[in-house]
Amino acid sequence: MKDKQPRLQQSAGQWQIIHYADNGDRKVIHLGTHRIVDASARFYKFMEERGGEKTVPMLIRDYERERLDELANFGQRLSSLRMLELAFCDTVVSQLDASTINAFIAGRMSGAIAFAGREGRKVTLGGVRPDIVALKAVITHAVKQNRIDVRATPDINIPKNPQPRSLVMTKGEIETLIDDAYSIPCKWAFNFIMLLSQTACRRGAAESLLWSQVDMENRLINFGLGYEESSKKRPVVPINERLFKLLESIKGDRLPTDTVIGHPGGSMVYHFKMACKLAFSRTGNIKFQKASSHTMRHSWATNAARRGVPLAEIAAVLGDSVAVVSANYLHFQPDYLRSAMEG
Repeated sequence: MKDKQPRLQQSAGQWQIIHYADNGDRKVIHLGTHRIVDASARFYKFMEERGGEKTVPMLIRDYERERLDELANFGQRLSSLRMLELAFCDTVVSQLDASTINAFIAGRMSGAIAFAGREGRKVTLGGVRPDIVALKAVITHAVKQNRIDVRATPDINIPKNPQPRSLVMTKGEIETLIDDAYSIPCKWAFNFIMLLSQTACRRGAAESLLWSQVDMENRLINFGLGYEESSKKRPVVPINERLFKLLESIKGDRLPTDTVIGHPGGSMVYHFKMACKLAFSRTGNIKFQKASSHTMRHSWATNAARRGVPLAEIAAVLGDSVAVVSANYLHFQPDYLRSAMEG
């Protein structure tokens, strides 16, 4: 029965494992720790030694060991897995249903479920979406490896993508941001923002871009080279003259890293925000306070549509379908609805 399943419980600030003997007697194992991460690891080991039904953290560890290194979005997926371990630390697969998943979503959005030090910090449904995608990937992998019965798996509905961000920068505003990025001492801030502005790639693709993906002879960047196909496609994008000169300069600098931008690893959000902060302090333009790395991609597509670039070409650069690009950018085309108004 579900109420007789082993579980983690906190008492006087310390975690303990509650489990039951064959005759139904309640047993307690005192773990001697107040840290949920340590308690979860001990519970994982307890359940593994005990045998029986798999817990969600067990499936997460298997997935992490067998699949994580193959993923393009390694950092985001790892963060989601840690969050899932925290939330479902003592949950067995049979307890994973619509109500528990909805409770997790509600907890994340309210800030009740969060990493230590970030309690109470609310997130949007779009912020929870990667966690649910990760959970579904974990369950799907376990089914494929015959670790759990497909008939016992929950129906996990992925929340819809949030509406695209509406903030658009003009070409002049982008140039202002590039100028301020150049003034930051670390070179990779400028390299990163230039790569975003000249290729319309996603942040993760820019952060992880390797020289092996850059064909200087044919002036092409293959963002998908070495990555498995996913819903966020990584296209092949031509290198324009401005970016070509920058890449030649970067190669000449011989930065001590395999990444094109020269960053030693990790997120470039801080460096992007630093450039935005400088641009805002110099211009007072509120857009720089609200901008994110995605703003560069959205701005490129919007400005391209306004110039009359065919939607199929915009879709090819973004790695999105023509249908998605039409829904988001068709109304920016200069001839949109013009023929309908001319009778």
